[in-house]
This record gives sequence, C-alpha cells and structure tokens, in this order.
Amino acid sequence: MKGCKKCGNPYAPEVHLEKVKREQNLPNEFFDICPSCRQYPVVDPDKCLGCGGCMENCPCGALELEDKGGYDKKAQLYPQNYTTCHSCELVCPMQAIS
Repeated sequence: MKGCKKCGNPYAPEVHLEKVKREQNLPNEFFDICPSCRQYPVVDPDKCLGCGGCMENCPCGALELEDKGGYDKKAQLYPQNYTTCHSCELVCPMQAIS
C-alpha cells in the first residue's frame, strides 16, 4: 500500500497507482499525497480577467471559463480533475490562482 507523505495513512495499492501513472501521464507528486490531504488551488474571481490562459495550459482539464454573459468570464476550477501540476498558477498573469 502506498502511504501518504503528509498524514502517513495508506490510501491505494502501489500496483494500481503505477497503472494509473502509466495510463494518465500524471506527475509523480500526484501520488505522494492522498486525496484527503491535497490542497487545491483557489481562483480569486476579483483578480481573474477571464483570459483563459489557465484553461489552455491545464493538462488535465481542471479549469473552465464560467460564462456569466457578455464579457464577464471567470475561471472555474474542478478539483476532481486537479493533478497538483500547478501549471494554472504559473501562467496566470494576474496571480488569481493560488
């Protein structure tokens, strides 16, 4: 069993994690921490320009632009798809994702 580096609890058989790693091409850091201990980024809607850079650079489809009509678009994060790659945080010109 693979143990979480944060809480120490076992959370999945290593053989299953290796299979997921091969099939999904996820970063190694994704498998170091159990889902309960992962910290997910947060989008600050006041800072978000709605440019879509985060969405375009997200390798796992964890972000979408929520269209509120007209030019009012904001990034929306879906934690169930998030893989801890932090690419969204790195490309945001307004540092709206932290």
